[in-house]
Amino acid sequence: LKGTFAAESLANESASTLESRVTPSEQPSEPVQADHRAVVHKDNEANDPRFDRKGLRASNHMERGEQLTAPQMKHLRRHGSMDEIVLTEEDELGARPVDEVVCFLDLDKCTIYGQDGNDLAIAMQWMGRPQQSVVELYRRLMNPQIKPLMNQLKRSTKKTPVVLYTMRPQLLQYRSAARNSRVNLRWKNEWHHSPDQVVIPPEVRCPEHVLENYSGLTPLLEGEKQDLLMSFQRLLAIRQVVEEELELGYTPNVVVTSTMKDVQSTAQKLGMKPERAYLWDDNTVLEGQPHCLIVDPYIAMDDTCRDRLLAFLQEELPAEELREEVVDFMLGAKPDQRCVRVKAEGEGIEYFVNEAVSIPRFPIPELHVCYSRPRFTGTQGENERQQKASLRSHFNSNIVEFWSAAWRKMDSEQLAARQKWQENLEMVW
Repeated sequence: LKGTFAAESLANESASTLESRVTPSEQPSEPVQADHRAVVHKDNEANDPRFDRKGLRASNHMERGEQLTAPQMKHLRRHGSMDEIVLTEEDELGARPVDEVVCFLDLDKCTIYGQDGNDLAIAMQWMGRPQQSVVELYRRLMNPQIKPLMNQLKRSTKKTPVVLYTMRPQLLQYRSAARNSRVNLRWKNEWHHSPDQVVIPPEVRCPEHVLENYSGLTPLLEGEKQDLLMSFQRLLAIRQVVEEELELGYTPNVVVTSTMKDVQSTAQKLGMKPERAYLWDDNTVLEGQPHCLIVDPYIAMDDTCRDRLLAFLQEELPAEELREEVVDFMLGAKPDQRCVRVKAEGEGIEYFVNEAVSIPRFPIPELHVCYSRPRFTGTQGENERQQKASLRSHFNSNIVEFWSAAWRKMDSEQLAARQKWQENLEMVW
């Protein structure tokens, strides 16, 4: 009886409610009190989403089970890869999910075309061209994929310090042509990490400053000093180009080693976080080593870079002006590293640059980032803003990455190479 009485009461109450309900046209418009933005629909067939496609419905009355069309997020941008990263308003103000990524860049065949520019810089020095001409040459020899790499890292990282890391044994174990023997070089004690590794600090501005701090046991001959002077001149020219092209705002350290590279140990000696240090290098021996990302050797240029380089060489140092001993030296390089060749007619020489359809991009390290739900509309309340500001020290949720199949394949290959490195560690070393 109680159940029957309750059902009858509920039916009567529902009937009275339906009788007292007014139509949408008679109902007064009042502002919607809610935490989210209200969507206002006009009573016409052009703007009302409740009309069907053919416009057959003649009334704006909502039937049971019908729903309004969800508001479209016009500013949402989706991408198929990590070429671009979707950021929200707070990211534009400087919020990044990763504090720091230390970028160690190899020079030869990675940051710079060929093996130290395939003797082009040496030819300019021997022909008496000024230091600024050497700098402009390296500017055209710089890998065009360096800038996209740094721009991509800056979108998700607060700080991206750059360190140049190169293996040049000639600057530590000098093979002297005059002595026909090897000379162990020693520089300022504060610069050395070990007898086989030295760092050129930012305060060194000229190659003469380096030679003034030579502290080796064997006195250097005048010809050896001139050779080392030109070597450090080229090295500092590359540093200047990297600083200017990447707009660093500071002068990066240059680490020179004569043995196998150890990025984490070097980062620790430089006072940086070893767990946040990554090395980009073309040396396949380093493949699989932790925090080492292997890039394709930069030994060929696309049409744009090639034409830009050849135009500069023709204006600054035409091939017809090269002395005979300089030409003989350049032709004595390995076939894949030659930058000059004899013309087809058999008389005279011309510059030669290897051609490529495109230059492969640099890989991105696997950063350990914690993400929560993404925001695109920026309509959260003040309480939510304060709560996420308090959690900003742990993670940031304002960044979304879309990985393509190619990137997932690259990740699996990197993991497989790392496992292979661990298995063959003793054999490789």
